[in-house]
Amino acid sequence: MNEPREQYYEVFKKNAEKEIYKVIKIFAGYNTTKEEKYKRQIIFYDTDDNILRSSKIILSTDTVGNKRDIILERDIENSPNKKFIKMFEKYRFVKSVDAKSEPVNNLEFLSYSLSRCFTEPLTFDADSLFKNVVPKMYVDMKNQDYKMVNIKGFKARLTIEQVTFRNVDTKRENYVNLLRIKEEPDSTCGDVYFEELNRRLAKQCKFLFAIDESKYSHSFRMTKKIEKKKDEE
Repeated sequence: MNEPREQYYEVFKKNAEKEIYKVIKIFAGYNTTKEEKYKRQIIFYDTDDNILRSSKIILSTDTVGNKRDIILERDIENSPNKKFIKMFEKYRFVKSVDAKSEPVNNLEFLSYSLSRCFTEPLTFDADSLFKNVVPKMYVDMKNQDYKMVNIKGFKARLTIEQVTFRNVDTKRENYVNLLRIKEEPDSTCGDVYFEELNRRLAKQCKFLFAIDESKYSHSFRMTKKIEKKKDEE
């Protein structure tokens, strides 16, 4: 079974939430439900010298309320052989834990998952590596969800995200408003209606700009170190 599809948009308009809701609640054939707002935080980890990043490995925690997922995955987006990895490797491992649990408390899971990310056996002590990871990026979100269901059984969740990126190394912060459209796991007729929903929304909301970039890449791009010009030195 294929993973549910999703699409992100950057929202180039202040206070766009009401306008988006006004558009989607009158879509013909859809029942739209507005859900409670909630906070979500993603933290990306690495060693001081960024060993994971250089190895195309992403370690993160994803926390909502008292629930947290610890996630270890291959950085498919920035890997030159991403098509091979997607076809032949399991490249994403998730463990659900208490919200206060840290990566260092889950060494067995992380070491096993890392070994599964590569075809060759590891030649170093993975436990020692993960004992030395620290937060590198904080992604704080205030989210509003809308659940959409059409008469054919297609189900999608639209999430408006008010996002703050905080880069530990560069000490830079940046802000962005995003819209995510994600197909629900139990949805039917996904391909046809997913594409249709995106087309209709993009047509009626001209302030949306589609982006094909992960939170990981997006956060580091928007908070990277600003190089000084020579005449400013």
